[in-house]
Amino acid sequence: MGKYKVRTISSGNFDRECARLESQVRAGGYTPDCVIGIESGGRYVAERMFMDVPHLYTRLQRDSTGFKSGHRGEVLKGIFRFVPRFCLNRMRKIEAKRLSESHHALLSDSEKLLALFESKCREIRLPDLGDYRRILIVDDAVDSGMTMVAVLKRVRDMCGQGCDVRTAVVTVTEDSPLTSPDYTLYNNKTLIRFPWSLDS
Repeated sequence: MGKYKVRTISSGNFDRECARLESQVRAGGYTPDCVIGIESGGRYVAERMFMDVPHLYTRLQRDSTGFKSGHRGEVLKGIFRFVPRFCLNRMRKIEAKRLSESHHALLSDSEKLLALFESKCREIRLPDLGDYRRILIVDDAVDSGMTMVAVLKRVRDMCGQGCDVRTAVVTVTEDSPLTSPDYTLYNNKTLIRFPWSLDS
């Protein structure tokens, strides 16, 4: 298992990274009829890709993300402004390691994994996808992969046979996620500090 790396992407570089991800998809010979962004980070990525097709959005996040939102998130953001970058990087690596340990513990409990997966699938709300045959699901990162797998299953269930559904993310942070995206810029345990991150 490799070590985590932290990379900061500025606003200007973020647009270029999204363009690189879109180029990778196109180079693979795939052009979607629509793009589905998984909020919130996946929305920012999706909005900068394939501007000539419809964009739809769905929200499904891990429990720890909710802790960092709203007023609590604003307070944390204010505090993080005064924390040295090397400390913020260390905190990110500790959080990633804890999430990874939880992921591996969950994989060993198939009953709990299935129950969580089914719960996640029920949370997903999507508009009618009947007009689309090639759908690209976009997120900023895949950690355990639970969110991506749940959205992927829901989209495939809605579309039925004959749909070509693919996935694209900026980074994969785990060695063994539940799914490997079709397209990714970083697949080497890189933790990305995006422009909207609390510690950016």
